[in-house]
Amino acid sequence: MSSTLKRHVGRATLSDVAREADVSEATVDRVLNKRAGVHARSIARVNEAVDRLNYRPDPAAARLARPHPHRVSFLLPSGTNNFVAMLREQVGANRDWMTDHRVTAQTLEVDVFEPQRLASGILALKGQCETAVVMALDHPLVQAAIDELVDMGIGVVTLVSDVPKSRRQHFVGIDNVAAGRTAATLIGRFAGRSKGEVGVIVGSLSLRDHAERNFGFSQVIAGLGSSSETLRGSALHTGYLAGAGVEYAFLGNWSAKLEYNYLDFGDRDLIFTTPAGLVTGTANYDQQVHLVKLGINYRFGAAGLGR
Repeated sequence: MSSTLKRHVGRATLSDVAREADVSEATVDRVLNKRAGVHARSIARVNEAVDRLNYRPDPAAARLARPHPHRVSFLLPSGTNNFVAMLREQVGANRDWMTDHRVTAQTLEVDVFEPQRLASGILALKGQCETAVVMALDHPLVQAAIDELVDMGIGVVTLVSDVPKSRRQHFVGIDNVAAGRTAATLIGRFAGRSKGEVGVIVGSLSLRDHAERNFGFSQVIAGLGSSSETLRGSALHTGYLAGAGVEYAFLGNWSAKLEYNYLDFGDRDLIFTTPAGLVTGTANYDQQVHLVKLGINYRFGAAGLGR
């Protein structure tokens, strides 16, 4: 066992790796960042030293080494969607934490259902950020815009709705096909042995997350012996929300919460017609939701909550 291993306690540093591999710190830096100009034997020694020392780069040191804050741009759908509004709110709520980590963030809005506008919005991020987070439409124009940002060295993360054929670095979201299958399974349990058609209302099948959920739903519904008809469109419904909740803080920045919400948007009649205008059926659905949320929260950069 080397003398470095014998005397090293705690987290290994880049200097420890250089000493263990018998190379300069500059060589270690080039190897870790996969830059050219290093002999194969030196690369092998550095990688072996990294494994022996269990070396992990110190993110705090990397942040302090940045000459400028890392800029992140969130390109989100325009409109009044509650989920998108929550995302914007959370970006703002974490600005202090981001400042401590030398990160700045801005949120921009665009009509994500219009591929040309979305692609233009993505390309407009050139020079504005080092990382772009985009709720994206899976369209050739959007894919080309994402790839153009990547070619310029900008990291791209797709959020909620993916563009898998693009060269984006990461996708943050759920398995939408599985979500659709879960919804159909629950419908099957609720319906029991009843037979009939199921209507599926989606915002837009041009967004990949909507299309994937519809696909998963249709897969399971077909296996249950029912058929589904997808209805596309959007409408504004007004109603009211009433709720109550409790939150309990523990362990400094951690808290647990229990919340109940009741939402009522009234009922709505649907009329099904053929392209020629022949009425094929009607349906009425009641828009009441009872929502119970149980969660664990962690507040970045907070000094802790009082109990």
